Amino acid sequence: MDEFKSFDIKTCLAKARDLFSRAELAVKRYERIGLEAQIGAINELRYAGHHLMRASEGKSEKEIGRHALCAERHSLRALHDARDAALLVSLEKIDNYFNLMFTIEELKDALPDYEALYAEITSFRTLLENSPMAKNREDGDEVDQAISRLQEIRGRLDVIAPILAEKRHQAELAKQRAEQEQNDAEKREKQDRENQKALTDRRNHQLSVLLGVLGILASILGTVVGILWTIWHNA
Repeated sequence: MDEFKSFDIKTCLAKARDLFSRAELAVKRYERIGLEAQIGAINELRYAGHHLMRASEGKSEKEIGRHALCAERHSLRALHDARDAALLVSLEKIDNYFNLMFTIEELKDALPDYEALYAEITSFRTLLENSPMAKNREDGDEVDQAISRLQEIRGRLDVIAPILAEKRHQAELAKQRAEQEQNDAEKREKQDRENQKALTDRRNHQLSVLLGVLGILASILGTVVGILWTIWHNA
């Protein structure tokens, strides 16, 4: 007696085809998030398609059932992998904003609900971490909803990203201007000190020259007075 009954074969084939269609739709749906990440799911779909073809060409119910069951399993893995890959890529793109592009302070300033968003994202990471335990679960609505929500969050981040980048740029320019003004002020102060010192040195030099000239004049005057005194005394 064959392992599969006629009714079971039809049911299994219908389920395999349904899962294949759902997995194929999921890959097409999520390839816009990251096509490269969908390679695993695409490969599983290839295997599933191969088994569906073999099932349609099967000569016995046992052969048809075996290939239909394999197609079902590969389709289920493809569906699961497509969702997981999309969830992972979505989280990575969000993390790029949260951990690399902007600081927590910048994000909090731009997102009044930052704390709530961060809690949501953390819950989605937990969902991804628990995914291997749900490998055989067909219902992936929770994952689909998480991916959809992450796309909404990313959309908000895409909007504020250029605003935050420009704000950071302006802050950097203001910082550079402040540093330049400080440097200019220090240079002016240094130049003023040097000018003051040069002026003082010049005045001291002029005073020294003047005193020297006065000393010479005093010496000459003393000599003249001495000569006149001698002449007057001998007269």
